[in-house]
Amino acid sequence: MTHNRIWMSDHLHAQTCYHHPCGTGESDLRLGDWRGLAFASNGDLWTAGRWAAGEIIYTADNSVWFNRGGNSFAHAMGDPYTYCDGGRPVFCVPQEGDFVNLSAVTVTKDPKTGQDKVWFSSGIIYGDAADVNYGVAAFLAHPGAGDQVWTYFDPIRDIGMAEENVRDMLALPDGRLVLAGPTTGLTIWDPVKNTRVSIRAGGGIPSDEVHRLELDTMVDPPALHVATAGGATVLRQLPK
Repeated sequence: MTHNRIWMSDHLHAQTCYHHPCGTGESDLRLGDWRGLAFASNGDLWTAGRWAAGEIIYTADNSVWFNRGGNSFAHAMGDPYTYCDGGRPVFCVPQEGDFVNLSAVTVTKDPKTGQDKVWFSSGIIYGDAADVNYGVAAFLAHPGAGDQVWTYFDPIRDIGMAEENVRDMLALPDGRLVLAGPTTGLTIWDPVKNTRVSIRAGGGIPSDEVHRLELDTMVDPPALHVATAGGATVLRQLPK
């Protein structure tokens, strides 16, 4: 490691409170299950959990990091929140503190504006009575002409998956998204061309029950690691 004095360490998280805005105490806090982590192009860290999401600002100077207090987030999504306002926890849950079940966050470059486009997916794992699969969302902090801050996609109707539950999701270097279903394998979707291709058990992965995805960009071409109920596999060549 060449730059052994440059590192990022944080204990920060966006938060919500159960059916009311958070105050200064810790009453009714809802936070955790951070299944989604992704780096922004500027080094910030996006997090996505069961109740909230946020973009933690990268600060190289540890003294500045320690003293920044509440100025830790470029975006904190979930509190305070009134139905479908700017404080939404990505998706428009009924009330603040309700489950949003974010399963992944990943970042692509918006082809029109050149800025980061941040993608979130939602997928149930616990089966609570209040759990909902909310689908896929794209966030643009500064939308261009004809665009919106938030755009929503139905996994079946818009993306071509075979189920609504998105277990995991990541972006490929070419801007395509790989989405994993808990029982229906992989879907590779191009949001610009609106094309998709599926990878199912026996056709490149050991099982349709996919648990997690990882992209290794330290090799060329990048290697897609897929963990399934039938074992793990590495995909070096992906169908177009």
